[in-house]
Amino acid sequence: MISVQLAVVILSPPEDGCGLILDKDLAGLSPLKRLLLTLQGAGVKEILIIHKDLDELKLNSLKNEYASDSRVRCKLHWQNKKDFSKHYSSELTGSQPFLLTHGNIVTTEKVIENFVKTATNDSTCTKSVLTLLRAPEQASRICLIPPDNFNLLEQYIQKGVIESDAKGMFLSDPDFLVWEINTCSDLRDAENWILKQYRKHHSQFMDKWFNSIFSIQLSKIFVKTPVTPNQLTVFGLVFGLVSGWFFARGSYWNGVCGGIFLAITAVWDCCDGDVARLKYMQSDFGDTLDTWCDNLINLFAFTGIMLGVSRDQGIHQALIPFFILLLGAALILVLIYYPKGGKGVFFKGTKAFAVIEVLASRNFIYIILLFAVMGRLDFFLWLAGYGSMAFALWLYIVKQKIKRAGLTFKS
Repeated sequence: MISVQLAVVILSPPEDGCGLILDKDLAGLSPLKRLLLTLQGAGVKEILIIHKDLDELKLNSLKNEYASDSRVRCKLHWQNKKDFSKHYSSELTGSQPFLLTHGNIVTTEKVIENFVKTATNDSTCTKSVLTLLRAPEQASRICLIPPDNFNLLEQYIQKGVIESDAKGMFLSDPDFLVWEINTCSDLRDAENWILKQYRKHHSQFMDKWFNSIFSIQLSKIFVKTPVTPNQLTVFGLVFGLVSGWFFARGSYWNGVCGGIFLAITAVWDCCDGDVARLKYMQSDFGDTLDTWCDNLINLFAFTGIMLGVSRDQGIHQALIPFFILLLGAALILVLIYYPKGGKGVFFKGTKAFAVIEVLASRNFIYIILLFAVMGRLDFFLWLAGYGSMAFALWLYIVKQKIKRAGLTFKS
């Protein structure tokens, strides 16, 4: 398959002026920066931005901003439309096709990736211009230009059209959409669409159908602040501590309050991921931090439940299932994280890995809330204790089968 390493972005002013795409906020980023990061995420290595008489002070400000932003890893080239050099630009692409789009376009990495994949699998991509269609008969402003055809780009810059046979390509994916921002109203509509799209990143049942309904509304606020995803992750520990404190006080209503605050941690846990994806701030450290904070919140909650049950029913009714739970949890951690490390990578490709992902999603939080509402957190403690031991035993059996079959995951 032919790779696409270069994208050309035409920075033409929309109806409400260039400030709309250079300065306005769209889910935490300016539309232009979001487009550049989207192209980068889709595999583009170099981006040529062609502008029309952009103020020199503003141009230098943009260059400095993007150069100092660690998220922008692709190489950026800036060129004034009136000084456009076909010779200089053609050196960027060589024999590869390149993407052509406009700075006021909002879409997703998935759309760009699917378009490039479908287009480059088409034998005509080295001969004809391929245009992404927003609807079967409606062209978007995203094209794939054949290699060694920068003359078409020069033609487009001068005349606003490509005088060449173009082939339309429509993606039937239901999530496919390309927004063109010309007014502030378009900007608001595009932001709402982006937020709805990012809800679909959640795959676990409660995250997808309940937690994300609330988390995306919070994330919509957080992306417009300097708050980082890692800061949100750490702050989630506060809700976990409050939950544990309520559980530890015993009594029915304290247990219910503890369950509610624990459910809040599940909603909050979606926010850091939402913000990280919306602002392109994902990192391995953030993923690790999120895992350890989740484990600490679980520890706060289970310790609090143990103390609450101990206060209500006596120390023996609480300590025995709690220590069984601790032993089971320790065994599960060893089986999941060693010797390969990572969240169950040893089990990848098996049913056990899917179960590990479900448990890691912390859907069990709502089971705790249900037992709290029923006033039977003592039952839950026993259930969790024996359940953790049973799960650890099952993981051990699966791990031994994998080893015997020689199916150990190779990193």
